[in-house]
Amino acid sequence: MRRPVRVTIAEPDAPTRAGLRLALRHEAVELHAEAPDAQAARAAAGNGDVALISVELPGGAFDLVRSLVKEAPAVRVVVLSDNPNDAEFLEAMRAGAAGYVPKTMNPSRLVAVIEAVANGEAAVPRAFSGTLLNELHGRDRERSTVDARAQAPLTDREWEVVGLLAERCGTAEIAHRLGVSQVTVRRHVSSLMAKLQCGSRDELGDVLRSYG
Repeated sequence: MRRPVRVTIAEPDAPTRAGLRLALRHEAVELHAEAPDAQAARAAAGNGDVALISVELPGGAFDLVRSLVKEAPAVRVVVLSDNPNDAEFLEAMRAGAAGYVPKTMNPSRLVAVIEAVANGEAAVPRAFSGTLLNELHGRDRERSTVDARAQAPLTDREWEVVGLLAERCGTAEIAHRLGVSQVTVRRHVSSLMAKLQCGSRDELGDVLRSYG
């Protein structure tokens, strides 16, 4: 028999954790750990299969998602929301979450979502499918226009920096989100300025935001 999916619950509200715990009383899943904040969740989730992370998590839910994606790539992340909306959904997807669902989801449906993401699938509510397609199409258009201007192909890491610069992130924030040093970020920015023929970082930011 296949072993149950080991699930970590990262939720600050004790009654909500209790409700999720009840929802996971199913032979297909097993409660691996519970955590009331991002620090505890980061320590506990690494040995599990799926992490359910509340957007309200103290310490930063989306920073935790990015950390787990980088440090424990075998762990699949599902973000739980009290009030699902487009902006939150896109932030979850950009951080690397495999799913985004409301906390009020039917328990049997939640178990199905957990099984699906554990098997490598994505859990995107139908209401947000159009938002996701628009985001992907927008990225394709941005890449095409940036490629047309670039004097040399951009590396995968440079494309990550491009996305963060377009969000108006500073050097320290980019370094934190990518898990690299600020010196490395500055080196990538200098390379982008050369490839995109920009005389300053401000000009580079303006160019990238105009494409986005």
